[in-house]
Amino acid sequence: MIAFIISIILTVLTTVVAEPSLVIASSSLSMLSPTVSCFIVCSESIGILFSSGLLGLMVSMVSSILQLSPYYTISILFLLSVVLSIFFVYAESKEKTEEASEIATIIITLIVVGVMLTNSEIAFEAFYQIMKDLTLVTFDEAVIYFAISSLLVIISMLIRDHIVSIIFDKEYVSVMSSMTFLRIAVAVFISVFGTSLTSYYLGLFTSQSLLVLPTLLAVRGLRRDLVDVVDITYIASMISLIIGIEISSFYNVPISGAAIIFLVLTIVLLDVGNSIGKYLYSLKGRPIERSNINSRENRK
Repeated sequence: MIAFIISIILTVLTTVVAEPSLVIASSSLSMLSPTVSCFIVCSESIGILFSSGLLGLMVSMVSSILQLSPYYTISILFLLSVVLSIFFVYAESKEKTEEASEIATIIITLIVVGVMLTNSEIAFEAFYQIMKDLTLVTFDEAVIYFAISSLLVIISMLIRDHIVSIIFDKEYVSVMSSMTFLRIAVAVFISVFGTSLTSYYLGLFTSQSLLVLPTLLAVRGLRRDLVDVVDITYIASMISLIIGIEISSFYNVPISGAAIIFLVLTIVLLDVGNSIGKYLYSLKGRPIERSNINSRENRK
């Protein structure tokens, strides 16, 4: 219901300030919003994808408006995220944490929407920058695709607060509170820098597909909840992609090729780590089983 109302409001706004093709795309998405939002809510990986996409859009837009390089923009986001993460970690109650999360999400979303609606040139340039892997035939197709993707991002953000979850996941806020400031800063930096940089350089769909894939494979291999394994696999895949980007610049290797190579390496390492963990767990479990058997025999 929330997604449907938001889509209608956005449709009215785009009718006033945007081109007809944008209005058609917005209206179509308004009718499909309940189905779309359910799909996003039911799939955590989709939330991760759109969260990273929104971060990429923010980096591109801020870079264009302030005429800064992506690295300076990401650094600004990093400092802002550190301040917010400290607030989240030391929040007095879970209710305040969730309330602050919603406020931060709404503010970030409104900023992005405001830039998109008031300055279509910057919005289109930013979206095109992170969609490098797509071949857009005409400007009208680009506008339609931009509208659909942007609205999907907005709906997913307002429903699930994924943008805040990526920067500092509410599931392990209590764990982070026991860490030092340095560890908190490193975790936040990896999340913001990794998602923004990979989206900016690799393109939205290429980078996010590569980021989500190892997480899904790890979940399938471990047969555990996504919440339990998403952090380590997501951060590991981001680190591997960043390494691939840097190496490609030194050896003149295509960025996508280097990123895919390191992604495969990440998947292999995750698989090996899972296998080693299962083997060690089995070794640790056998003596316990034997001791239980011996204790039962002694009782008899």
